[in-house]
Amino acid sequence: MVQAAKQQRLAPLARDAALGEAARLLASRRGCEVPQHALIQAALWQSGIIEPVHRLLLTRYATAVPSDLLDGLPQQLHTALSSRGGGSGPGKWTRYGFFAQPYDAEMSCGVLIILETFVKLSPLPRSQPLAGPPLRVAGSLSPPYKKPRLMITAPTGETTALAIESPPRKSGDSEGFVASFGCREPGRYQLEVLGEDRAGPTVLANFPLYCGQNPPDVSALLAASAESNTSSGKAPTDWQCNGDAQGVLLSLLNADRERAGRTPLAVDARLVAAARAHSEDMRSHHVVAHVSPRTGGPADRAKRAGVQSVRITENLAQASTPQLAHQGLMDSPGHRANILDPDVDHVGIGCVMAEPATPGQPRTLVVTQLFAKLAKAAPLSANASADALAHVNTLRLSSKLSSLQTDAALTALAARIAAAPLREKDYDARGGELIQQALPTLAGQFARLRLGMVGVLSVNDFGPLRSFMDPQLTHIGVAVRPFPAASGKDAGSGPRTLVILVLAQKQ
Repeated sequence: MVQAAKQQRLAPLARDAALGEAARLLASRRGCEVPQHALIQAALWQSGIIEPVHRLLLTRYATAVPSDLLDGLPQQLHTALSSRGGGSGPGKWTRYGFFAQPYDAEMSCGVLIILETFVKLSPLPRSQPLAGPPLRVAGSLSPPYKKPRLMITAPTGETTALAIESPPRKSGDSEGFVASFGCREPGRYQLEVLGEDRAGPTVLANFPLYCGQNPPDVSALLAASAESNTSSGKAPTDWQCNGDAQGVLLSLLNADRERAGRTPLAVDARLVAAARAHSEDMRSHHVVAHVSPRTGGPADRAKRAGVQSVRITENLAQASTPQLAHQGLMDSPGHRANILDPDVDHVGIGCVMAEPATPGQPRTLVVTQLFAKLAKAAPLSANASADALAHVNTLRLSSKLSSLQTDAALTALAARIAAAPLREKDYDARGGELIQQALPTLAGQFARLRLGMVGVLSVNDFGPLRSFMDPQLTHIGVAVRPFPAASGKDAGSGPRTLVILVLAQKQ
């Protein structure tokens, strides 16, 4: 551990008794089996570990030949410690725990857990009596994190934010926080501490508290856990990021929304494309973050995708199966609040496959969920075509181009295109055919014709397009019609209005 920390230019990692106890619990697995996610979390929580980001190395080795373990450890540690943690930079790996024990006459199981931490929290009892005095939650964030937030999920499944007081601090001190929590009903509460850096909000602590009952031990949690990746008939390594995985994620999401009394979310193809691109960006740059130096934040990505929304939120996850990704999000109060948000109505889910941060583990799905409340389409008015024309000329004038003049023949041609029985998949091709048919009659008036079409929510929400920003264009015809209806899973999503522009250069 000392050598690995030096190679990565990290401060020496401290051996931690609580992590050692969690490693002992996990090393007790029969046959040194790879622990389920629920068991890893239970072992960490039972040992008093509140941070969610860790690396776990599990190795079988011949008890009489411990070099089997030690010889492979340097390379494993190099991979684990050099990979990024929960924030935007290299992991702040500071503590580790290790335990090894035989599991049969010849073989032993070694478990090493490495932890990063960006939050200091005053000790909290795992169990709290009902109707007792409020529990004081106090702590501080370590740089680069600021702006602490505390979220809590009640036994009912509802998530709320705790009111935070910021205690006085001197220059250079970490940003502290104090909040109060009262046990109003029996059961398990899930408490989460978040902080923000340049990459956006990050979960820094996530752990359960129990009111009016004793917390279960690891064996009880394991017995009660329904976590399984076999319900779909797929082993963890069988999953690929495709429509199958994204369909499972959508089904799980909407099932939990319906259980909570929320309406199911519809899929928006533009949000799907933006979500997948962000997952690809995160995989390529080995970081899980809401704010990217290349694409900005969730609202920036949605806007570039052509989505006009009064509300944009985002969830990120990394797991070996869609079920584990969804369960991890639902176990996080902040992410759970986004999934169950009654004020969103559409979602885009995109994922890519990534190599594991911990050697020997299966590849993982890097998942982005982009939620939106889509702005309602403005109803088409009698002045819709005139409004669209005015918007086109405003964009041209802002680029110091001359306004386009309305032409009756071009307007009639735009109207014929609008009246044609167009489908979503071929409206551009069909419009081009009608342009070609009109060329003989218009050839004496115009040197060239071109077609511009844009799907929008309202007639003035599009930006400058190459089709009408050509400085040689002189005349225009405009028509507006409802956008061709989508079908299947995309029904109800996407643009609502089609603006048809027939553009020409005068002879």
